[in-house]
Amino acid sequence: MTSEASVITNIIEDMSAEERTVKDPVCRMKLDERRIKKSLVHNGRKYYFCSVGCLAEFQRHPEDYVKSAQTEGEIKDV
Repeated sequence: MTSEASVITNIIEDMSAEERTVKDPVCRMKLDERRIKKSLVHNGRKYYFCSVGCLAEFQRHPEDYVKSAQTEGEIKDV
C-alpha cells in the first residue's frame, strides 16, 4: 500500500470511529457504540452507559440527564 493510500485509509477509519462514539450522559465518558453492553431506551431515545452504576444513576433521575444529553448528541432515536 502506498503512503498516500495508507493515509486515506487511516482518515476513513478515524471518521468511522468518530461516528461510532457516544457519551455516557451521567459521567460524560466517550464510548465506542460497538462495545457498549449497557443501554436504556427512555421516552423513545436510546442512552448508552459505561457501567451499571451510571445506568442506575440515570434510572433514579433520568430528567436530570436528558436535557444535557440532547444537546451533546449522546442519544439516538429508536
